[in-house]
Amino acid sequence: MMPFIDLSFAPSFQLISRVRGFVREFYGETLNDDDLVSRLEVATHEMLENAVKGSSDDLARIRIELLDAQPSKLVIRTWNRASASDLEEVSKRIRALNSADDPLAHYQTLMESSAGRSDGSGLGLGRVRAEAEMEVSHSVDGDTLCITAEMTVEKPSGR
Repeated sequence: MMPFIDLSFAPSFQLISRVRGFVREFYGETLNDDDLVSRLEVATHEMLENAVKGSSDDLARIRIELLDAQPSKLVIRTWNRASASDLEEVSKRIRALNSADDPLAHYQTLMESSAGRSDGSGLGLGRVRAEAEMEVSHSVDGDTLCITAEMTVEKPSGR
C-alpha cells in the first residue's frame, strides 16, 4: 500500500503551517525529491487555506495520497461544506484556471487583479496550478466542495 495522510479537523488557520510541516516530514523520505516535496507543501498550504476560509461549518478534511498506478500520481483532496455563493465562485475560478493556455501567465494576471481586493487574494488555486504544477479540479455534492490537485510522479524506489 502506498502512503497517505487523511486528516479531518475544525477549520483553523493555526493548523495550516503544522499540517504543511507534517506533510514535508511524511513525504520527504518517501518521495526523496526536494523539489517535488516543496511543490507538495505549497499545494497543501494553499488548498488547506481555501478549505479553512470556505468552510461553513466546523469541519475541513484533507487527504494526500500517492496512487500506485501507471504512471504514479500524487493527489491532494480537500473537502469542506460551503455556501452556494462560495461554491459558485470556486467553480468559476477553476473553470478560468483550466481554460487558461498558460498557467503562469494566468497566475500573474490573478496577482495583478488581486492587488485591490479586500476579501482575500483569490490566488491559492492559481498558485497550485502555476507553482506546484498540479492539475486542479473540483466536484460538488450538495453543499460539500471537493477540490482535487494532482500530478504525475515517478514511483518512489523501494515501494
